[in-house]
Amino acid sequence: MLSLITLALVTALAGPGPVVMADAGLPVAVEPLPEVIAIDTGAAIADRELVGTADRFPADGGRVYARIVVDNPGPETALAMVWRRDGRIVQSLPVTVGTSPRWRTWSYKTLRKRDVGRWTVEVLDEEGTLIARAAFEVGAPPPAVSLAR
Repeated sequence: MLSLITLALVTALAGPGPVVMADAGLPVAVEPLPEVIAIDTGAAIADRELVGTADRFPADGGRVYARIVVDNPGPETALAMVWRRDGRIVQSLPVTVGTSPRWRTWSYKTLRKRDVGRWTVEVLDEEGTLIARAAFEVGAPPPAVSLAR
């Protein structure tokens, strides 16, 4: 059985973050996991901020951006942003997240007529575990207005 002094010493050597007892009863440092603190969709990115936040977009050749804000107290890590239309994967993009309490990154999709439907953008960790999701809809573009008589 570990004494309190030994446990305090191992905890101090392990650094910040939780300590878990291994099967042998010895403490093992566990890396803190990244946490998505915000996920939003919008029409553009300006100065690393989302512009035109919305959950409905026209399929007119414009873009929809998905931006995430991640609290990552641990080392640099890889996440994936998975874009789905009507439940089917359309694209999966790797994103690297550095050590920061507010790391911002994004990806985008250009919307065409064939993209009408219900969409999600999922954020997965390195093990493929879902850690965040945003949903939005893509509708048919408005009809063109003719001024001819």
